[in-house]
Amino acid sequence: MADRIPYSLSLLNQVECGARPATPGFVAAVAHALRVDASTLTGVPTVNALPAERLLALVAPLRT
Repeated sequence: MADRIPYSLSLLNQVECGARPATPGFVAAVAHALRVDASTLTGVPTVNALPAERLLALVAPLRT
């Protein structure tokens, strides 16, 4: 992977073992190298990340 992204092997190892967080740029570079969408690596955004109107639209059917 280190040969396919513009980040050092050292940083890649640190991110892999959890010593450093993966920055959005790092995640984007890895996703590009793997030919996947970045959300595949990061998962679905949390409910807290949704705008209030979208959250309300999701909750409305549950209330009825």
